[in-house]
Amino acid sequence: MPGIIDPSAPEVLFSYYTVSRPDTDGCWSGDGSFRSGTMEIVSIDAAEVVIRLSGTDTHDIDANGEYTAARCP
Repeated sequence: MPGIIDPSAPEVLFSYYTVSRPDTDGCWSGDGSFRSGTMEIVSIDAAEVVIRLSGTDTHDIDANGEYTAARCP
């Protein structure tokens, strides 16, 4: 269901990210918990889910933006 979710709200049990990217030493990776910001479910249908992250604090990366994830059939 479309709407805005606060990842730090007490009813959200788990909000976690992980990321990796090329680095001068080979590969960099990081992970952590979202401590601020919002996740908006922009749309959802049988084929995909579109979310938008805003105001997130994730240390070394900028996670803010819109993302589309394909849904498994």
